[in-house]
Amino acid sequence: GWQDGANCYGSILRFLNVKDTNPGSRLTLGPWDHAAGSNVSPFTRNISSPKICFRSEYLRHFDQHLMGIDSGIAHEKPVYYYVMGAERWRSADVFP
Repeated sequence: GWQDGANCYGSILRFLNVKDTNPGSRLTLGPWDHAAGSNVSPFTRNISSPKICFRSEYLRHFDQHLMGIDSGIAHEKPVYYYVMGAERWRSADVFP
């Protein structure tokens, strides 16, 4: 997540470096810290779950890439990110 120390930059750089050679690469950046257990955006008072179900996202990924089942992720934009301040999720074809 955005508040995960330097690790968010690692995720961004990894995505930017592999997206052209590894089709289907995806990037998700949310308002969480390293444990991804809560929304730690400094712009919200609603300290709650990050509003994304990691388990279902993992299963969708495994269905698509390991089981060959169309889970729909191939039809979604590859970048899914949370905009702190606006407190909204957005998706894009490229990292902003």
